[in-house]
Amino acid sequence: MSASWHHAPAWTAVAAAGTAFIASLASWSRGGTAIDIPWAPTLGLRLSFTLDGLGALYCLLASGIGVVVFGYGACYLPLHLEHERESPGAQWRFWPWMALFMAAMMGLALAQDLVLLFVLFDVTAICSYFLIGFDRDRPEARVAALMALVVTGVTAVAVLIAAVLLYTSELKEVQLACDRAIVIFGGQVVAEIDAAIGEWTRTRSVEQVLQVLDTAGVPASLA
Repeated sequence: MSASWHHAPAWTAVAAAGTAFIASLASWSRGGTAIDIPWAPTLGLRLSFTLDGLGALYCLLASGIGVVVFGYGACYLPLHLEHERESPGAQWRFWPWMALFMAAMMGLALAQDLVLLFVLFDVTAICSYFLIGFDRDRPEARVAALMALVVTGVTAVAVLIAAVLLYTSELKEVQLACDRAIVIFGGQVVAEIDAAIGEWTRTRSVEQVLQVLDTAGVPASLA
């Protein structure tokens, strides 16, 4: 297999990071953009991303730093593999995780859905595990990768708990608003019914008095 083939994933990742940086900058200069695609409609989940000012800032940071880091890694990793006496083809175990990590970081900056935020956070945790444990023959690399996975896993659980609490709090607020609306609407309906009954009673009483006067032969004008 040619040397250029071994270096292909590295420079592809550099090009992808540069493209993401230019695309983020161009989209932000046009006022931002938004993507909203149904993901699981029955559960109310959507792939919702918004490139606003804050999202653009973090996307530019992630992709801009990504270009620098990827460029450095493209030059350093072959030397590292040579020092470790590993095959140059091992780069294919490294660069896909790096590119996915950058994409997940950008997705975190743009996500507008809590479930999507949790999923992307887990993706960064998985990428970190494989990147830290890249030198899998070293026990310290495996221990560090496992520790990173545990730490990010605990953090991901905390994010999930926070998302559930926010969701249940939102449901409670919606239920409270509905209850208030029912009370207000119900009170208004009762008041309108009471007023209508009172008006009907008053009208019927006047009609009955006029009937009695008419029976007695008293003109209604005199009454």
